[in-house]
Amino acid sequence: MPGDTGRHFAAGDGLNREEDAPGLIPLKSDGHTIAGNADADKILRLDRFYHPYHAEITAQLAGIVRPFILSLHSFTPALKDDPAQMRPWEMGILYNQDDRAARIAIPALERAGLIVGDQLPYSGILLNATMNRHAEGNGIPYLGVEMRQDISGTPAGQQRFADLLEPVVRSCATQLA
Repeated sequence: MPGDTGRHFAAGDGLNREEDAPGLIPLKSDGHTIAGNADADKILRLDRFYHPYHAEITAQLAGIVRPFILSLHSFTPALKDDPAQMRPWEMGILYNQDDRAARIAIPALERAGLIVGDQLPYSGILLNATMNRHAEGNGIPYLGVEMRQDISGTPAGQQRFADLLEPVVRSCATQLA
């Protein structure tokens, strides 16, 4: 892909939040208590994980001539806290203000036979901190992808999503980076 240097990053949920966001170190998630977060030292976690993560992304992006950022996350097909909420999408595309890659990806993924959520199962306007900071904040094109866990959690589902995403990501990067 254009600008591909073989360097890749992964972000846990806390890394994809603003530093002052209430959900940075959540105490519960979908009805499940996160015991390790109850007495978490926020400053220690920021210094150990958050700041180095974002500093490394900044440093790596500085060395790429035509960057394109792909953000991969997953979502549950059903919420324990709200079982009536239907989450039929196999994949969701999230973005804030820059929807250029989303406008390429959504129809391509739908043509490939996926049920695709546009800003679903939640909005990238609210949950897009890493992309806001590193992509939108620097004019770098990006694609934010959410994959349903019951599909992406199996080897066959992972292969299916990889096969479907590869040409879409390549097309977005070629057109936008």
